[in-house]
Amino acid sequence: MSALFRILCIGNSITDAGRTNDKPPLGDGYVARLKEIIETCHPDFPFEILNKGICGNTIEGLAMRWQTDVLDPAPDLLTMLIGVNDAHVTQNHPSPEGERISHFLNIYNTLIRQTQAGLPNTPILLMTPFYICKDPSLPVLKTTEKMVRGILDLSKHYALPCLNLHAMFISLLEESPESRWATDRVHPTPKGHGLIAQILYNALMQHNFIRS
Repeated sequence: MSALFRILCIGNSITDAGRTNDKPPLGDGYVARLKEIIETCHPDFPFEILNKGICGNTIEGLAMRWQTDVLDPAPDLLTMLIGVNDAHVTQNHPSPEGERISHFLNIYNTLIRQTQAGLPNTPILLMTPFYICKDPSLPVLKTTEKMVRGILDLSKHYALPCLNLHAMFISLLEESPESRWATDRVHPTPKGHGLIAQILYNALMQHNFIRS
């Protein structure tokens, strides 16, 4: 085990936030902001953060690299944010929506089980995908919400903490425009990333994953 408390954040472009392009190694999103918050609030806490987000990833993409990007680094804490690309793919997929959502949740479930088997002492913190949209009739929004419900069910089944980011952003839209939180309903603005980082930090403290 590393001498540092290792936090590993895995996901798609929302997690990547430029880390695989011009802003390595953490990108310019919630992962980098989380690091800044921890450094500010806990200057003596020995930790490191690994960003394992890759643009365009679906749940299948995560599954293909789970061994090398999660199990091999053996983090002390894992956060997982995936699903919006799966919701988009579902819109034009030949399989029915129900089958696609079940497929997504089955792989999600497998990744949780693999992690608990391979890293039994590593806490897992889930974060739901989100679609920042005021139009409740939009099909991709409805698909996202179904995936969110499935992830919340898995979190209850495994007694894992889960941040419902979708519900959080939708509630904020009651008094603010979509553009305040995301550039395209998917990718957060700096303010959106900052909010995710703060909510994530609060959860880490609530569950005693970080100790002063």
